[in-house]
Amino acid sequence: MKSKHGLSWAGVLCALIFSLIARPALAQGGGVSLASLRVGLWPEYDRPEMLVIYWGEVDSPVGFPVTLSLRIPEDAELFVVAAQPSADAPVDEVAFENTLEDGWRVIRFEVNGPLFQFEYYASIPRDGSQRAPLYVWPGDYPVEAFSIDLQQPPHSSDLKTSPALPSSEVREQDNLIYLGGQFGPLADGQEFRLEISYTRDSDELTADLLSALAASSAESTGSTSASATLSAAQPAGKTDIVLIVAVAVVFFLLGAATMRIAINLQGLNRRRRP
Repeated sequence: MKSKHGLSWAGVLCALIFSLIARPALAQGGGVSLASLRVGLWPEYDRPEMLVIYWGEVDSPVGFPVTLSLRIPEDAELFVVAAQPSADAPVDEVAFENTLEDGWRVIRFEVNGPLFQFEYYASIPRDGSQRAPLYVWPGDYPVEAFSIDLQQPPHSSDLKTSPALPSSEVREQDNLIYLGGQFGPLADGQEFRLEISYTRDSDELTADLLSALAASSAESTGSTSASATLSAAQPAGKTDIVLIVAVAVVFFLLGAATMRIAINLQGLNRRRRP
């Protein structure tokens, strides 16, 4: 059967089906958008690849639950998908589908509330000491507030990005440098690419370096404690009392620093892994 314009209803139906297949996010979303999406990029953090972390907030006009479809590079390895119904609710891992479609790896999962966390590892092209990670947001949903949070690996230099990331800070939690920028809002289908390059002679992972620092501080604290105990066992003259007080102050400061590093590492892991 044909319409007044000479198009068959079968042809129209086929075109509709094709459009739904070509845009998996729209087929699942039904008007869904993202109120915010913060993208964490951590090159060489706990693996030689770049860890990509999404902290997202869903804006759904039809309520929840809702199914999301996110595309990641075909050679990427998904690490975890988690959802959080509300800010004061626990973060739980959720089931997901993982399929290859049109050169992308498509991850589909259901959320029962607005907050979700999504992590995967993307490869880092290397040429000797040169590193050139690339991040791409393919535009699966409209995003009102889109931001980038790039962690600079320790012992790296000459870090550059395109587009440039305007902010830079050293964070107290781990004493690492973070670069960032706001790039939203992004329209449905609008791609965002961030090209990264830096020089690094070391292959040590950031997580290993942080763990070694914490262990070294703990060992120093233990040695100081033993010295303080031996000093206290000697007869206490004037000089000895001054020495004991000095050692005690050093012990207190090292102990506080060790505790701070341990707490910061625990907090970092809690934020990263639900």
